Amino acid sequence: MKMLAEPTKEEIEKYLDFAYKLALDPARSGYPTYTDGIKTRGDFEAATWRQFYEDGRKILLFEKNGRVEGWLQFDVFPEANHLELTGFNIADHAEQALAELEAYCIANYPGYGLYFGFPKDNVLAVHYLATNGWTCIEHSYNDVLHLKNYQPLEECGDIVPVTRENFGDFQAMHRLIEGEMYWNSERLYQELDRWSIWLYYRAGVPAAAVYYTNVETMAEIFGVDFAGGHFEEGAFRALVVKSLNACKKKDFRHVTFFNDEQTQKAALACGFECVGEYVCYYKKR
Repeated sequence: MKMLAEPTKEEIEKYLDFAYKLALDPARSGYPTYTDGIKTRGDFEAATWRQFYEDGRKILLFEKNGRVEGWLQFDVFPEANHLELTGFNIADHAEQALAELEAYCIANYPGYGLYFGFPKDNVLAVHYLATNGWTCIEHSYNDVLHLKNYQPLEECGDIVPVTRENFGDFQAMHRLIEGEMYWNSERLYQELDRWSIWLYYRAGVPAAAVYYTNVETMAEIFGVDFAGGHFEEGAFRALVVKSLNACKKKDFRHVTFFNDEQTQKAALACGFECVGEYVCYYKKR
């Protein structure tokens, strides 16, 4: 018996409050999280309803023993054979919900790479992925800085913006770490207008770079790359400070940043606060 079904608009209305309450519980939800002090109830509703007017968006109700336990959301990118979980709000039986979703993806999106992100606090979901052939491709700290009370810090170093003219300097660095990353050099170049990228030069040679998105009032730092492949705290701090100051100048409200063990201490020293731990699992079907 199938336990996943596409909801009607009436069912969305019926379960909206229930799903939102689950989205506020890291033990019963997925990513993106609504516990970060940035996303609101209005954002949740907008993300929910867009499946009815945007291609590539889908919500599935999960039912167990005649009771709706919540819903799952995902976005599909056919040009890249890429499917990304964008909502997982399940009260109980998370492992069964994921098993059903995996089977659904195998049947409907063969050959796609599946990317499922969760708070580490969602123990049941993480356990299912870790024990059913999924690969953990990221384990990081979800850090947030609210710019309202941020006072710009002193900048240092030779830092310049990346344009199409000097993109090659950044590309040479990014290719060292991009691997299976969705935002590889080619996609970043194609979507450069959506991104801010800063290059840190040492003695005229590119030494490090930071790249982040600009979406309305929020920025998300996707990463800091190093030419030598090794973390350099001085370059890291200089680039993060440059980014935060630029965001403050543009009247952004928030900056998010996912850090690993190595960079977490330096990020917190720049003013970030930790929302929680994030894990992302990958599987190609």
